[in-house]
Amino acid sequence: MDSGWIKALELPTKITGGVFGACVLIYFLHQSEQITLADIGAWVLPTVLITGALSGCIFLTTVIANLWEAYGGWRQRRAEKALEDKIEKTALAHLDNLSEQEIYIVAQALKEESPSITLWAHSSGAAQLVSKRLLLQHGGEFMTEHWPFTFLSFAWDEIVKRKEFFLEKENELEAMRKRKGR
Repeated sequence: MDSGWIKALELPTKITGGVFGACVLIYFLHQSEQITLADIGAWVLPTVLITGALSGCIFLTTVIANLWEAYGGWRQRRAEKALEDKIEKTALAHLDNLSEQEIYIVAQALKEESPSITLWAHSSGAAQLVSKRLLLQHGGEFMTEHWPFTFLSFAWDEIVKRKEFFLEKENELEAMRKRKGR
């Protein structure tokens, strides 16, 4: 048997809702004796009831399915946001214990007042910042000595808030380097 007739039931929600509403209205008018369906024909009342029941079921299941889909999307967005927040929180925690090379890179960006900097492509400090999810290394064809990197926006915002701390830390490291004679 051909199941193509089921496609006829795939009507838009507005149409099934309208048909259901019209059947309810007709039945209400019949019950309140505003109209008499038997005058039109004996088949009209059963047709209104069956059509109302079918369209009501289709309308209700479509509404429930749409609500369930929206709820699922909301839950997924909420889970993704929670994961993103966790990743950002973990990444920002790394700012508290940066290596010497990483501090120099952060200070360089702060001095240039830009989250975008160019570094040597194989810079270990930059690689560490990338692995800590604070810095993004751009792909493409660039000179090895001038490879573009960008601090992620959430990291840059926090770095700018701590600007004085990182610049002081760089000055301390430079003074220590000079004392050691490097």
